Amino acid sequence: MTEWWDALRIDLQIFYTLGILATLVLFLQFVMMFFGFGDHDVSGGHDLHVGGVHTGQGGVHTDGLNIVSVRTVTAFFFGFGWAGVLAIKQGFSTLGATLIAIVVGALFMAIVYSLMRFVYGLRASGTVDYNNAVGLVGDVYVTVPAKRSGSGQVQILVQGRVRFVPALTEANRDLPGGSKIKVVKLIDQNTLLVEPLSG
Repeated sequence: MTEWWDALRIDLQIFYTLGILATLVLFLQFVMMFFGFGDHDVSGGHDLHVGGVHTGQGGVHTDGLNIVSVRTVTAFFFGFGWAGVLAIKQGFSTLGATLIAIVVGALFMAIVYSLMRFVYGLRASGTVDYNNAVGLVGDVYVTVPAKRSGSGQVQILVQGRVRFVPALTEANRDLPGGSKIKVVKLIDQNTLLVEPLSG
């Protein structure tokens, strides 16, 4: 093994080293993710917002959307290293192999970044903030009793999806099923205060 390594050109050794190390890191990330430890991605930069979810300042971002992160950098060196190895073996010069490796590495980086955006976008869209419902118009699904005497249910479009949400009203009359309502405010995390639409 040592003789094989020593016989390699220095540029090929570098490409092999980067490719092997990146492969090991990718494997480690996969194992951590399998056991539930791969939800965070260390990255640099400023505050990020995804679908209304605040991600924090620098350090660990739960959204994983910084273009420079452990995952994207690992993906770059994975593509860079192995593309460089293949290019050298195909007879390219060191410069040519390096240029090819950079292009392939950048492509791998972009692919991983795009996949991360897609996955975390799905997560963000699944997190409902009913503050976004304030001011919206919907329909009563289950009669909402008058003067907060009981809870009903309304049907309303929030964050691109139709949702059925518990609701109270301060109106002097019950709001029957099928009637139009407007969301006045959020009472608690999952309960809306609504009022009948005039007319």
